[in-house]
Amino acid sequence: MGIFKPQRRICEGKTVKFEITQLDPFIWLQINSNSYVTYSIDGFIIDSNKKVNGIFNKYEFENHLEPKEAIAMLNNSFKEETFACASFALLLNTEYRIFLWPKDFPVNHNISDKSIISLNPVVQNYEIDLTSFKLIDINSLEKGIKQLRGYSFRYVKSLLSANSNVECYLANNTKNPWPGDLDALVYVKNKNQTIALIEFKTHNRNTPITDEYIGKYGNQDWRRFEVLYNLQEQLEIVQNHKPKIFFVVWGTKDYENHKKIKIDIISDNIVLSTNYLDRPNFGEPSIELFNLIIELSK
Repeated sequence: MGIFKPQRRICEGKTVKFEITQLDPFIWLQINSNSYVTYSIDGFIIDSNKKVNGIFNKYEFENHLEPKEAIAMLNNSFKEETFACASFALLLNTEYRIFLWPKDFPVNHNISDKSIISLNPVVQNYEIDLTSFKLIDINSLEKGIKQLRGYSFRYVKSLLSANSNVECYLANNTKNPWPGDLDALVYVKNKNQTIALIEFKTHNRNTPITDEYIGKYGNQDWRRFEVLYNLQEQLEIVQNHKPKIFFVVWGTKDYENHKKIKIDIISDNIVLSTNYLDRPNFGEPSIELFNLIIELSK
């Protein structure tokens, strides 16, 4: 028994054009370091004033799990990630919540049950305190998202795939979808600064990585980065350092076209620079990619 990050899946009753890959480029940046932490944010809420008003992380567990067991497992396996996220939220003066729910919830579960463990992490003396928690149902989760966001959407686009069934449920059954995520961030421990915001783009077609760019498949790509620009500006104000925004295109297949990955630095809808690396081995950290991100973030 343990806790784990849920993996991408097709939402119930939906179909997708390309198969869902379980390959995870985030692992390439998981380098053991005394100076840096690479972490991800599973959801960040932007309110009507374009301010960050909530940071979420999510985990799943198999079988029954008591909250105290969940806390112990988080401290054992995800302590640095939760500390980096909590510090990030503290800098932005916003809420940070960790949610844990049964594997594949709410599919094959009673949605009215209080099956979700909601943790309220607190940073104290350079340590993370996870002892504050409550049990909630999915309706309470939805209401909490609405409260933090400050409004409900008139229209929510049907979600075909997601990293959890909870995201599928909220998008396809409510007006208060789970907030957008951020694939990877790099945190400098001794400076309490996040220096890189990283978006990975999965490339499935047998076409050159070099031909992939933001906006190729519609302006919604750029709208996604507008949110990151707001986040970038807010971080610059509170930490006295402007993080770089990276767009990393990677291919999933053994095609010749997928042998490289493309790393763009983005600012105000302009590509400032482009670098290429041999695609790292799947399932393994890549010191080459990690070092490149660190160097380009200076």
